[in-house]
Amino acid sequence: MMTNFDIVLLNILSYLLGIGTGLTICCKYKEKFMSRSKSNDQLNNIRQLNHHYDTPVIEAMPPPSAPTEITLKM
Repeated sequence: MMTNFDIVLLNILSYLLGIGTGLTICCKYKEKFMSRSKSNDQLNNIRQLNHHYDTPVIEAMPPPSAPTEITLKM
């Protein structure tokens, strides 16, 4: 028979083994997890090129016009 103490020790042991396995995998494949993707590198290169050439900013919306007055008659 397993006592409550045995169950607690088994849970602690499995928890520590899980943490150890996760850390081992992270250390082994650190370059794959932490490396930046090619798309991020390409975006950064495009941003740097745009910054060097001082491209004009194109506004997506026209500037706001004068406010329109609305009168309500009762």
